[in-house]
Amino acid sequence: MDIYDIGYDDSFLPDEENPLLTIARVFAQHKEQFSICTGEIILSAEISGKYRYCIETSEDLPVVGDWVLVSIHDELAIIHRLLPRRSILARKSVHSSSERQLIVANVDYAFIVQGLDRDFNLNRLDRYIAMSCAGKIIPIIILNKADLLATEEIEEKKQLVVSRHPDISIIISSFTQDESIQEIKNAMQAKKTYCFVGSSGVGKSTLINKLFGKEILITTTLSASTNKGQHTTTHRQLFVMNEGPLVIDTPGMRELGVIGAMEGVENTFKKIYEKADRCKFKDCTHLNEVGCAVKEALESGEINQDEFASYKKLQKEESYNSSTMLERRQKDKQFGKMVKQVMSNKKNR
Repeated sequence: MDIYDIGYDDSFLPDEENPLLTIARVFAQHKEQFSICTGEIILSAEISGKYRYCIETSEDLPVVGDWVLVSIHDELAIIHRLLPRRSILARKSVHSSSERQLIVANVDYAFIVQGLDRDFNLNRLDRYIAMSCAGKIIPIIILNKADLLATEEIEEKKQLVVSRHPDISIIISSFTQDESIQEIKNAMQAKKTYCFVGSSGVGKSTLINKLFGKEILITTTLSASTNKGQHTTTHRQLFVMNEGPLVIDTPGMRELGVIGAMEGVENTFKKIYEKADRCKFKDCTHLNEVGCAVKEALESGEINQDEFASYKKLQKEESYNSSTMLERRQKDKQFGKMVKQVMSNKKNR
């Protein structure tokens, strides 16, 4: 196996080659401890002191899926540089309204897993799709636990998804049905990277175990006390399937704040944005204006009221979170310049 087998291609090639450094991929992350793979070996890794000094935000740290340049010292690798990312999956940090948390990087496809049972929620699905599209990741929807519902109920829920997201592939799945597991495998390509995302308890880890044909991830049932999913995956990790695709499991996410994702919101609600382009006024709010094409589509039923409400909520949330993040970064940048100037003045004394 070489780096091309774990998803590398020449578009990641660094600007300057250093014969002392090796290209590797981050396979696992535990806070600031990493596991990296060169295609030949997997090693524990940590970031260098110089790299740490240059970090301005948490986004500068490697995440699972990243390509990095490392030096190898026996059984330890030192990460010196992060290579440019092709794609990311990110959400608003649960600890700060002005920070973005990166989940994974350099992913080609996101399998968005929703249970057909109590987990089924179109508005939450909108969020996952917006996050994926914003990060330049192609979404694929998996409606899981099909064995719990009658065929008519499954078809009804599938059509609800199709009516809102007609251009996105949908797979009906159950880990008790081998043919549906095979359908997921058929949708995967060698050397491409896939992440599984969704709420806790929707069956992501179980599906991955079925894809690999063995128990590589711990699984649990729903919590008896809360009837909600439990976190079986506590960190992100990348695995390579025998057939060649690369798979990343992610912890279940109950909080899905969108940030820096306006392009993703636009791609998620293409129908609404296409209608908005036909409005008489460019700054139309789609409420009371004359000549509003969106309002006309709502009245005719061409656009669903629930879909429009989801769009308005995500658009407002994204706008607020992104402006807050921008203000925070500008302040941090100014503070960083001041600190460096003070340090420089001390050295010159």
